[in-house]
Amino acid sequence: MYAVWQGRRTGIFTKWEEARAQIDGYPSPGFAAFLSRAEAERELEERRRLLAPAGPPPEAGIAVDAACAGAVGPLEYRGIDLRTGETVFAEGPVDAGTNNLGEFLAIVRALEMLDRQEVSGPIWSESDVAIAWVGEGRHRSSVKPTDRNRELRRRLCRAELFLVDAPAPADVRRWRSDAWGAIPVEFAMIR
Repeated sequence: MYAVWQGRRTGIFTKWEEARAQIDGYPSPGFAAFLSRAEAERELEERRRLLAPAGPPPEAGIAVDAACAGAVGPLEYRGIDLRTGETVFAEGPVDAGTNNLGEFLAIVRALEMLDRQEVSGPIWSESDVAIAWVGEGRHRSSVKPTDRNRELRRRLCRAELFLVDAPAPADVRRWRSDAWGAIPVEFAMIR
């Protein structure tokens, strides 16, 4: 199945030739291949949502972000309440991680707090990778296990276990930096 969200015609196509006819020569085409129609439909719906006019920035929920010192290094992550601007959690530094892993852990931490009714949602993140990982119920990082990242691996294992047992679908939404500016929780690594 082929989802085309930017092309001459958009939609789901069952043959590559049909999909290619929509995107060949089209400026900045948007498309992807999937193994099932359901996956293609989910992606097409999400892309259409992201391409829709954004409206005003959200004023409710928890915004999350992470920072990492280097490609693989110490990472921190935190979340803020969009209504009050207050920090609802701040974690780290945790050694030998990546920014994507920090973003994943930040989303799951906020979802844990939402599950315990300590905060109200939705959860906002600007990381497509981390949002996808949460949707899959696991991270897909290629960071190899070492003694340095033992604490990180423990947190990742706990996060994945939470996602397996999570009582409801995650209400995680993409922060539209293109329309709303930087996510309010954005920060640089404290050294």
